[in-house]
Amino acid sequence: DDLTALSDLMTDRGIRYVPVVDEEENLVGVVSLEALLRAGGVHEESSLGPVERACLEGRKVSEIMMLPETVVPETSLTEAAGLLLENPCGCLPVVDGTHVVGILTESDFIRIMRSATA
Repeated sequence: DDLTALSDLMTDRGIRYVPVVDEEENLVGVVSLEALLRAGGVHEESSLGPVERACLEGRKVSEIMMLPETVVPETSLTEAAGLLLENPCGCLPVVDGTHVVGILTESDFIRIMRSATA
């Protein structure tokens, strides 16, 4: 897909990570909001204006996606936390075989810690 379509999807849904799957729904990568912003020439937490969006036109998702470590639903939170700390993407796709069933993010761990201390 085109990066402008991805930008619209992420903005509309308010999400920071998008799994990229092939025709058979197999995980082939993940795109982070940070990578999308960098692709548009934005180097700080901001949004894409018309000029930055123009930088995305005609560019493909495959240009900026990365393939992070993955976990399975049975992975312990302790193990997942260790992988997430080592992972440059900031998320861990949760897979059943090669099919994405969820995404575990840094924010999820903050919510877990917050609810555990409340």
